[in-house]
Amino acid sequence: MTGSDWGALLPHEEHIKLQRPASHDDLARVETSLKAALPAELRALYLVSNGVFNEAGQWFVVWPLAEVIERNQSSWDGWEKQSVDRRQLLGFGDDGTGDPFCVPRDGSTGVFV
Repeated sequence: MTGSDWGALLPHEEHIKLQRPASHDDLARVETSLKAALPAELRALYLVSNGVFNEAGQWFVVWPLAEVIERNQSSWDGWEKQSVDRRQLLGFGDDGTGDPFCVPRDGSTGVFV
C-alpha cells in the first residue's frame, strides 16, 4: 500500500473517523523525541490522518502522534533489558484490548502485536 492508497481506502471504512492530517514537522518531532525512524508506510498513514478512531468501539486504532510519544516514553521508562528489548519497538496503535501494534524503531518494515 502506498500513501495515496491510505487516502482512498480509509474514508470508505465504516465506523472509522479520520483526524486532521499530520505534517512532516509533526512526524519529525516524533522521530526526534523518540530517537526513532517511522517506516514509510506509517508516515504515509499519518500524513492522511493523525490517528484513526474506531467510532463503534470508541478507541484509537492508530494513536495520534502526541499519544505515540507519551505511550512509548512511558512504556520504555524503567524497562530492563530482556531477551527482546522493548525499546527496539515503537507502539503506534492497539487492538482495543490494550495489545499494541508496533513497528521496529529503526524504520525497517514489519508490524508486531
